[in-house]
Amino acid sequence: MSFLRSPDIGKSTADWKSKNDHLAQRGDMNNELEFLPIPVNSKANQLIHNFRKLNQFMEYNMERLNDILLQRLAMKGIAPSIIPRFIQDLTYTLAIDAQMNLGEINRRLHLLGWYDVEVDEHTLQLVLATA
Repeated sequence: MSFLRSPDIGKSTADWKSKNDHLAQRGDMNNELEFLPIPVNSKANQLIHNFRKLNQFMEYNMERLNDILLQRLAMKGIAPSIIPRFIQDLTYTLAIDAQMNLGEINRRLHLLGWYDVEVDEHTLQLVLATA
């Protein structure tokens, strides 16, 4: 249940207490704190607005990073249809030992059948940022 109910904003504490008593008598109240008022002011609204803007900005940047990664892997000769599998194999390789150097990562990818692809530092950082 939502703690913030717009019709209840601005009610006095007595109104909240009577509402809680009424719900308790009906048996609808699972938690005493369920209907405590939450102060809503311009500072809280500004924080919420800023959080939403930051979230949109981060989503946009993640989309850009994904696009850059896909373009970079396509330029390395990986078909777009198998890029997800390559990324999955690369992340599994990194899960074995996150401290591997590029030579070891490429050697393990070659063992998995990715002979034509050499991972460079920039591609590795893009995969780590988007995984």
